[in-house]
Amino acid sequence: MRILELELQDLRDFRGRHRLSFLDDAGDSARPVTAVVSADPRRRATALEAIEASVSYAVDPRHPRGLVREAFLSGWLQLSLELCAADLQPMADPLPPVDRQDAGVLRIELGRRGMVPLLPMQEWNTLLAHLAPAGETEGRFTNAGALSSQLYTSVARMHRGATLHGGLLYFSSLAPAPEPTSHSWLADVTQPWIVRAPSAQLSRTEPLPSALARYGRPGAVIAFEPPLNQSRPTELAGLRDAARAWNAQLILALHPADLPAWLGARDILDLDAALNAVNTLECAETAA
Repeated sequence: MRILELELQDLRDFRGRHRLSFLDDAGDSARPVTAVVSADPRRRATALEAIEASVSYAVDPRHPRGLVREAFLSGWLQLSLELCAADLQPMADPLPPVDRQDAGVLRIELGRRGMVPLLPMQEWNTLLAHLAPAGETEGRFTNAGALSSQLYTSVARMHRGATLHGGLLYFSSLAPAPEPTSHSWLADVTQPWIVRAPSAQLSRTEPLPSALARYGRPGAVIAFEPPLNQSRPTELAGLRDAARAWNAQLILALHPADLPAWLGARDILDLDAALNAVNTLECAETAA
């Protein structure tokens, strides 16, 4: 599994529309490591939370996360998720090498935005959507295409004992906020496809790479934000090495002062610069 792009509109600090790309310069594949950077911890947290909330909705739509419920009321988000054959066809035996050319891209689109695909017969197969027309409370558009159904079935098989592949390891700087519903089948399994845990808890109990080894599996996405005021470059390097060993995609949410020296400039998404540019443009348009 790979995160390709995330778009947000009118959610928390993301006023207006913003696109975060995790693709390499050629636009062909996801970067192995991406740092989502902001001096504001709320912005960093929202970006990671949007990824986790979208992926969680795809495999457990009955219990939408808090950010998804906010999008239903007043915002919009879209996540492009690359899924390979091993993500969609889990087996009890060890998996063969993954051919990423067999991947499909699932688009998860949630919120208040009255749009359907321009070419429905082509796009609905890869679209998971729950949308409401702007300014209305009725007439929601919902869709769960074939690729979404494959993922849902595949994750259910993994939770029944098939080999874990892909999924999301989500480690936020703070403990996830309590959900209104106390029971979700994602939380009741021994080896969940989605892991949610505060990064501070991992750092306190054992070295980070060792702790993550308990959750690791091939092809996962690791979304990690260090505990506030506790970022340590050696831990980030260990996390990078663990992700490389698992063929996992690593997404780091960091303060600008905590950027490790080994991270390349092309691997940085500067949220502050992007949001400030949009705000400046909106002010100019208002003045005109």
